[in-house]
Order: sequence, then structure tokens, then C-alpha cells
Amino acid sequence: MRFLTALSLIALLPAAIAQGDQARDLLGRVSAYLGGQPYVAFTLSTLHKVTIDKDEQSDTTTYAMRFLRPDTAAFVIKNSEVEAEFSATADTITMYLPDMKQYTANSLPVPMPELIAQIGQGPMSPSSVLVAEAVREKPFSTFLDQAKDMNYVGKESEGHHVSFLYDDITWHLWISEGDTPLPVRFESDMAAAVKQMKDQGVEAAMAIDGAFSDWSFESVDATKLAFAAPEGAKEVSDFGPQPPANDLLAKPAPDFTLPLADGGEFTLSKKGPTDVIVLDFWATWC
Repeated sequence: MRFLTALSLIALLPAAIAQGDQARDLLGRVSAYLGGQPYVAFTLSTLHKVTIDKDEQSDTTTYAMRFLRPDTAAFVIKNSEVEAEFSATADTITMYLPDMKQYTANSLPVPMPELIAQIGQGPMSPSSVLVAEAVREKPFSTFLDQAKDMNYVGKESEGHHVSFLYDDITWHLWISEGDTPLPVRFESDMAAAVKQMKDQGVEAAMAIDGAFSDWSFESVDATKLAFAAPEGAKEVSDFGPQPPANDLLAKPAPDFTLPLADGGEFTLSKKGPTDVIVLDFWATWC
């Protein structure tokens, strides 16, 4: 019986290899097509459903990406909790929060695709990874180079269905037919993450799927992607409530005279400009 089972597996091996080659070829065609476009714009809407100990939560995250090769982009990430607008060049990234009317401008710490992949961690990770892959110099190269168990599932109503294993996630990706092969939809099987949580005694379930739309390749000028601060927006070093302006900063301290504990008086204006004055406020019960 074991001999017959081994023969059966050997017989199936060429078909499995062929399906893997077909899936890799499809993803390679997507890579070549997107990589050949000077300008790429698209929207990815992702539904996240997470259940932890019977507490179910769901949210939709939308990525609206506009990317001009090699390194200029403007994109918006929006869900029920936050809306953030980003503008990036080769060495600078600006992040604007409309609700707070605040923005930051910083040097780009890593190449932009890596930054996009890092923006969405946890449940948002699969959608962030896909957006990042779409704007690499060689789109989807990470999957092509590192994914395992590449498989062509078949031709379905939404397009060619391929699956593969990457970063402990089983990915399902649907690719459109014809001369413009583009991602249409994806699903992520988070079984590994769910198992890890269950091993820690947490009952969990995750479902993540998303759809691509609004693909456009009509190039725009780089200035159209540059950040322009909206009226009333303020540049800050960190997001959050800002301290009120202090009119006394960088100005001479107002003169005062106070009694000394051992008798006499202290008058500030009688001290020289090189004297260091320390005011210690205290009470007798301290």
C-alpha cells in the first residue's frame, strides 16, 4: 500500500510543478506590466474581521495610492479610527492628519515600499504588504523570490486564482485575464497567527479579504503629488495637543524684589547679566 501511495505522489508531482510554474508566470506578468508603467494609481479596500474570545470586531481599511516612478507618491489610508494622508519623495515623507489639521515632515528612514509595509502592522499587515509590493521597482518581487508552495488554483469568474505561502500567511490572489494582468482581489489565511493565539489560551479567528479598483496609468506631473498644506494646517514635530505659546520665552524676566530668609531683600535687576539665578519655590511643610 505504501508503495502504491508513493507512486501516486510521484505521478502527481509533474502536475504540481506545472501549476506552480503557471502561478509564478501569472505573477511575473503582473510584475512586468506594473513595472513598465511610469505612473500607477489604484484603490485597495480591505475588510478585516477579528474575533477574540467571542468579541467580534470588523473594520474596512482603504488605501488610495498614486505613484510616479521611481520614488514619488501620494496616498491616503482611511478606516473608522483614522484618516492619514502621505506624500513622499526620494528622501522626504509628509504625513497629514485632517482631523487634527496637523502634519509632520521627516526624512524617509527606509525605501518607500518598506515604509508602506511597516505602516500597517497586525491585522492591517496583509493589505499594507500588497500595496507596498505593487509599487516596488520590480512589483511583487518579494512574492516571486520568497513565496513557497506557489499554486495555480484555476480560472474563476474573477480571474486567474493563484495561492502561495509567504510570511506564515497563505495568500489567495485573483488576477484579471487579458493583456492587462492586474490584481483583482485577495484573501489572507491567517491560520498561523490564529494558532499562535490559541496556543496562548486565546480563542481567536481572523478573516481578511480585499478588492482592487480604480486602476489608472495616465501619468501626472510630480507637482500634482506634492504636499500642499491646507489652510489652517500646522506643522508639528509630533501629533497631539500642542502647548500654548509662551510670550515670555527668550525675553528678559520681569524685575521683582523679595525678602530673604536671613534678612534683607533680593532684587533681580541688581544682579549682573552673567549671574545664574535659581528660584526655588517651597513651603514650610515641605
